[in-house]
Amino acid sequence: MTKESFLRGAAILALASSISRLIGLVYMVVLPRLISDAGMGLYQLVKPIHYFAAVIAIGGMPVAIAKLISEKTALGSPQEIKRVFRLGMMLMVISGGVVALALLVGAPWFAEMFAKDSGVTKMLAILGPACLFLALSAGFRGYFQGLQFMTPVAVSQIVDQIVRVCATIFFTIWLRPRGVEQAVTGLAWGFICGEFTGWLILVAFYFKKSPEL
Repeated sequence: MTKESFLRGAAILALASSISRLIGLVYMVVLPRLISDAGMGLYQLVKPIHYFAAVIAIGGMPVAIAKLISEKTALGSPQEIKRVFRLGMMLMVISGGVVALALLVGAPWFAEMFAKDSGVTKMLAILGPACLFLALSAGFRGYFQGLQFMTPVAVSQIVDQIVRVCATIFFTIWLRPRGVEQAVTGLAWGFICGEFTGWLILVAFYFKKSPEL
């Protein structure tokens, strides 16, 4: 797999981050106009729970995967690189799957215990699969970072954000006539679409490049 210099890799990631932040800024300006102040209030109730779930799903595994793969790359051991990646992805599937299942099954409890509003139950449940795809994407990002190949990470990050914003706008407008609680679930559907698309991008890069190892 073609490696990128440190400066080039850092520049690629910095550019991707800047583009994502710019898209996110537009998103946050448009969002209140789509779901109103009431919808933003519900979103703010869910945001800390979603953030905590994402942290649990990812943990420190992407950094560990990147470090171990970097070491195996320096030793010139393709088989060890694949072994580390497979083990890391297995752990990401487990952690992401547990978090996803917890949100799907325990959404009513999380809504009542932490959000104090049953109106966010459906949104929490929908965010479960999003956390799974987030964990899977994080595993792939650690893999590519360990190989010093930052282009897939940057491309997936930008595409993820674009798809997330577009999907959120589409779903919130579509669901808005059904009430503010339904409209807010459009954000969750947007997260799923974004994370899933970003993961597909990383998978495509993996199968395109891995035979070169």
